Order: sequence, then C-alpha cells, then structure tokens
Amino acid sequence: MEVSPKKDFKLIGFQSSQNERESIAKAIKENAENYNQNRKGMEKKLRDIEAACQQTESIFEQTLPKRKNSEGKTKAKSRGSRFRGVSKNGSKHQVFIMINKKKRFIGVYKEEEEAARVYDKLAIIFHGHKAKTNYSYKVSEIRQILAEADSLKREII
Repeated sequence: MEVSPKKDFKLIGFQSSQNERESIAKAIKENAENYNQNRKGMEKKLRDIEAACQQTESIFEQTLPKRKNSEGKTKAKSRGSRFRGVSKNGSKHQVFIMINKKKRFIGVYKEEEEAARVYDKLAIIFHGHKAKTNYSYKVSEIRQILAEADSLKREII
C-alpha cells in the first residue's frame, strides 16, 4: 500500500492556514517516504527470510534418513544381521522384503553390506519416501533408483 501525500492532504480540509497546510503536507510527505522505505526494507528482509527457508527445506529434502530398528525387537543370534531385511544363512547373507503383506525372497549375497544396499534399493522402489532403509540416500540417488525401478518391479512381482 503506497501512501500519497497529495491524497492525504485532501483529507485535512481547508480550515487551517496555508502555512499550516504546507507544514502538514510536508510532514505527511516525509512520513509517507519513511513508510515506503521501511516497507521496501521489510519486503527485502521477508524475501531474504523466505529464500533462507526454501534453502533449508531443500537441504532437508536432499537426504532420506536411515530409520532405526524398533526398540525391543529381538533377533535370533545365529541368523541375525545388523541390517534391516538381511539375515545370515551360513556364510552367506540373504535378503527378504515385505511386498503387499507377503515376504519375498530376493537373493543371496556374500557381503552383508551389499545385501543391505539391495534391500534399501527395493524398499525405496516399493515403499517410496516412507521406506525404512539401512543407509541415508540423497535425492539424486533416489531418483536414479526410481528410474531403474520398472524393470525390477516386474521381475519381483
């Protein structure tokens, strides 16, 4: 809202003398200029704050944090793994994932970390941003995983 001294001067009326009207008009003009400068300054500060908020939001959106295992959840010690969706079978590590309330066998891997990465990839594909993963992922990594998703989904389902 711009303040105009000419407009406000008309509201004063003609009951005062010319000098009084001029001094009032001058005061109104100065107040209007101060108001407009303050408003512009506040708008700039508001834009800066909004830009900082958007930057902060984009930083938070850049990673999908890993989720902790449920507390109190116990695992069998001989077949256990420190990763979600991975279990030890002899010297190998096997991957299972829940899809449509059914447990699906994915495969067997030598390395526990490799099995955990495979589980994470499938969890992101089937459960999206709500996936409970073993590692944190950047948005660019998630987009790349989802780009490869169609062929993997057809193979598993």
